[in-house]
Amino acid sequence: DALPISRALLASAAQDERHARPALAETLLTRIRAYAGRHLRDPDLGAASIAAAHNISVRHLYRLCAQADFSLEQWIISQRLDGARQELAHPAGSRRSVAMVARRWGFRDPTHFSRRFRAAYSITPRDWRHIAGTVRNHLSAAIGKTGARTRADAVRIAEQHGWL
Repeated sequence: DALPISRALLASAAQDERHARPALAETLLTRIRAYAGRHLRDPDLGAASIAAAHNISVRHLYRLCAQADFSLEQWIISQRLDGARQELAHPAGSRRSVAMVARRWGFRDPTHFSRRFRAAYSITPRDWRHIAGTVRNHLSAAIGKTGARTRADAVRIAEQHGWL
């Protein structure tokens, strides 16, 4: 990804239209993914808003994605699910309802979010949060009981003692 971006920058800086257009086209999908990644929490993020932000048609956007064997919608959903999964596992996320976490990650309907989460991870968001909290507590206990200095040491010790 760095080489096409470097070529695009050089061609753009040289103001050489012959080379700039193809070089910028090569980086378009990378820029689209970066844009989508920065806007995952926006519930209105979709093909229309992404295409508008890059001054291309929705049809052209879908053509680019198809050429790269890349499903934009599925990628957005999987990235949102991953962000929500991480937030649910984090101690700060425990103060928010599952519905609130879903909304924070761009899902308008908490029921739809829960179904997609379960389909992706084979566990409900609520159960995931509970398991993550239990693991966190066991790791804290392993650190407290043994004086483990790193998380990896705590995991190893907790596993040896059957705490995980």
